[in-house]
Amino acid sequence: MRRTLAFAALLTALALPAAAQTPTPTPTDADPDLEELAIRWMNLLDAGHFDSAAAHVSPQVIAQMGEEQLTTLWPQITVQVGEMQDLLPERHSTLNGLHIVTMAGTFDAGVFDVNVVFDAEDRVMGFSVRPPGALDD
Repeated sequence: MRRTLAFAALLTALALPAAAQTPTPTPTDADPDLEELAIRWMNLLDAGHFDSAAAHVSPQVIAQMGEEQLTTLWPQITVQVGEMQDLLPERHSTLNGLHIVTMAGTFDAGVFDVNVVFDAEDRVMGFSVRPPGALDD
């Protein structure tokens, strides 16, 4: 499970290249529009609509998160954590101009932190599925 989740974490790391300079995201007020976008995007993955999900990805990371990559990645994640059952937005933050929506994602294997990262134009820059609190360490 660590390998798959680490790969998902890599996608977030690609979206947060300056994280080493600013390791802690700044909490922000909830944004219902971004929450809805995050949930819809994750639901596209869950439904296997990887072409539609890739259409919402920023051109800056499309080489890492295009349709082909998402088609490979999402099944690898669900093999480890099971089917996605529910997403509940928990918090919002920003880091280097990127907006992060963190949700409690209920999967067959339990509850995980699901992070979807957006750029200023609300395009997806990365996502991760991690054990709860993994980013807090």
